[in-house]
Amino acid sequence: MEKYNTHKIVLISILAIYTALFYYLGYEYIYVGYSMILGIISFPFLIHVGTQKMDFGYLFVAVISGLGAWWSGSFSLFYFTFSFGACFILNAYLGQINKLPIILLLLVSPLFAHLSAMLSFPIRLQLSTWVSKTLSTIGFDIVSEGNLLVISGARFLVDQECVGLKMLITGMVLILIILAFFEKIHKRQFVVWEIVLALAIGLLFNVIANFSRILILVLFQIGPERIMHE
Repeated sequence: MEKYNTHKIVLISILAIYTALFYYLGYEYIYVGYSMILGIISFPFLIHVGTQKMDFGYLFVAVISGLGAWWSGSFSLFYFTFSFGACFILNAYLGQINKLPIILLLLVSPLFAHLSAMLSFPIRLQLSTWVSKTLSTIGFDIVSEGNLLVISGARFLVDQECVGLKMLITGMVLILIILAFFEKIHKRQFVVWEIVLALAIGLLFNVIANFSRILILVLFQIGPERIMHE
């Protein structure tokens, strides 16, 4: 028991020093927002240690990302250097860890946030089109002008918050937590394609949820000034 506690203290100390170094080197670019906080809270619940031997793949990716970050100055590559380096440390001390923590680190990464921001506008346009066509089909007089919907003289702008990116990330993380629960219950690790399939299903439900919300807000003309809008 004493050996186990010492082993645990050493691991926590190494991770603490490693995290402090990451913050010291990248504090100018680190944004402690919703995704980061959610990731920090969720990360410990996703770790499941298997029986396989240590994998040096994490170290390889960390080194390549580090070289890329040094050459290009990319904070995203610097973030991946830290993330995969942390996974290698966990792997070295605990054993072969599962894929869920790595997927989580990708979901809360600056790169994912950047891609989400890039895709936000075309998603808003598509949702606006779907809402307009749906209401037009059932007999409502509605006009769609990009991400602007006009119904009975009332104007509704489908802005970035309407896409529900926070809900998207929350839903993805909850799916990972559910998968982690089943991993521990059945003592197995999900492979990448199973995780991707689960996340794809979650993404589908997220799109349906956002479409339903926008449809209801427009149908009942619930503007942003009303509490029901939230």
